[in-house]
Amino acid sequence: MFAKMLQDKAAKLPEKQADDLITKTLALLGDMAKIPGPFQTEAIRMRRDLSEKIWRHLEVSSFADAVALAEAAAQTGDWKGAVDNYSKAMSMSENVLPKSRVFQAQLQLARVQNISGDAATAFETS
Repeated sequence: MFAKMLQDKAAKLPEKQADDLITKTLALLGDMAKIPGPFQTEAIRMRRDLSEKIWRHLEVSSFADAVALAEAAAQTGDWKGAVDNYSKAMSMSENVLPKSRVFQAQLQLARVQNISGDAATAFETS
């Protein structure tokens, strides 16, 4: 809904102003996504959703980004997307604190690996 509203507003602006609006919005959501808390996951999802709707591809650049995308994929039954993003999260987890966040992501990775039919890998992951 937010992405649609922003697209409609941007469509009414000259191209340079529309690009500025979208870039600033993506930057703001990116800053919000860096702050641990109850709205972090939603900011990451909104940023990803907005970037996809306006055809800008965002790279997964942090553990929190990868976990949020994995959670979103799992909620929609996209097990491959969930496995891929949880795996990315694990590869970015070296400096993540508290370590309980990493352990939780690791268990979720094992869970989605099992659901996707790869029980042997899920066993190794857990």
